[in-house]
Amino acid sequence: MVPARRLIWTARIDVQPDIPAERPTTSVRDRLLTSDLDIYRSASLLIDLHGQGAIIDTTVRVDAPRVAGDLDVHAVWLRVRAAMLNLLKPSV
Repeated sequence: MVPARRLIWTARIDVQPDIPAERPTTSVRDRLLTSDLDIYRSASLLIDLHGQGAIIDTTVRVDAPRVAGDLDVHAVWLRVRAAMLNLLKPSV
């Protein structure tokens, strides 16, 4: 004989078998509204962590979402790369 606790658990699975697991996502609106301050902070952090190699790292990060078809993420990484180039250019 199966214990009552097991029967309740089994019944709950049988009632809703096709519910997908929830995962955190960001909406397209949230991704498009990334502030300039956040972009420059990200660029500055990458420069602090990787130095001049940060340009290479962002080039890879820019291309990966474009290839995957996620143009919103691609646009954000383009902004980060532009901010990084702006921060790294020599001051006159």
